[in-house]
Amino acid sequence: GVVMRYWVWEAAGGYCEAPLLRTGMEDRDFWIATIPLAIGVAHIPKPLYYWRKYDGSMSTGQEKHYYRLHRFIAKRHAVVLKALNLYDDYLATGYSLSAEAFLREDKWLFSLCLALGGLLRDPGNRRLRTLLVRSLPVPFLRTLSRRIYGRLKSASR
Repeated sequence: GVVMRYWVWEAAGGYCEAPLLRTGMEDRDFWIATIPLAIGVAHIPKPLYYWRKYDGSMSTGQEKHYYRLHRFIAKRHAVVLKALNLYDDYLATGYSLSAEAFLREDKWLFSLCLALGGLLRDPGNRRLRTLLVRSLPVPFLRTLSRRIYGRLKSASR
């Protein structure tokens, strides 16, 4: 939760009304929009409310869609994220979180595709490399992925 002055909300353009963000990522999108405002932030060191996650809550199952949400937010705030040198890392994180969610459901092909998508953005990302290998169902594909990764790594140099 957050308390802010109205001018901050107004200067950032309020919350984005895009349906994709209605899954609970509108706060992150909003706060990225406030970065250029260079506002002061303070932390209140005691809980003012309690949040819990339960089956059927808005954020349950959201992880599978993080790659889409991160792409959407990165596109909206490309200038800010690139200025902070966070653009590719932000996208890779979305792909990684989604790949992990699909892998937990034994949907290895989705996980594999997302891990590869993230590695194209951030070839050195260890988390994504691990996910790539964990997503592959047979030793032959694991060997193939290591060769592909080796080429991606040498191409990024």
